[in-house]
Amino acid sequence: MRQVAAEAALEVHLASADDPGIQDRAWLQAQWEAGRILARSDGGRALLILDEIQKIGSWSEIVKRLWDEDEGTGLDLRVVILGSAPLLVARGLTESLAGRFELIRLGHWSFAEMTSAFGWDLERFLFFGGYPGAAPLIDDVARWRGYIRDSLIETTLSRDIMLLTRVDKPAPSAICSAWAATIPARRCRTRSWSDSSPTLATPRPWLTISGSSAARVS
Repeated sequence: MRQVAAEAALEVHLASADDPGIQDRAWLQAQWEAGRILARSDGGRALLILDEIQKIGSWSEIVKRLWDEDEGTGLDLRVVILGSAPLLVARGLTESLAGRFELIRLGHWSFAEMTSAFGWDLERFLFFGGYPGAAPLIDDVARWRGYIRDSLIETTLSRDIMLLTRVDKPAPSAICSAWAATIPARRCRTRSWSDSSPTLATPRPWLTISGSSAARVS
């Protein structure tokens, strides 16, 4: 998103809810107001990027209200919302933003991208998959498997699934991730590197929700 922000011909305000002390609705409202100020000072257009949106309680209700307010006033504030827990982001979209977004799915790195970045051949790509963060570790398969297990599979199980709903007797996720890490990467890919990103599509361009998910709200 930093690359997108750098290339956008707009004033950009970027903020992240990753700080544990920030997780409240007032923070989201304040960031939106900062985006509005930029839009009003730049000919009525600006880009607001909000990261880790799923950490804000009832974020989708707040986004719906603020977005509708700007629709009513004609303010062209374009919004990109990112989240690293795609299931939680998707739930917010369906609960409060139904009919307001276009889902844009982003896959893992392609063969062409991995070849360009790391010089991989097809066989290596098929076995290790499109994980750029793990690419430097492929000469040490045990370390590569540990990375896939701990950084991708384990975090996805604990973050996306365990946070989505109550689980009274969860099986030890380490057992699941240890099993998954013994099979080729193409069979145990998770949503951690790139998934779908919600982009908010609208008559005025655009509100985007992204993360391991992206959507455009209209």
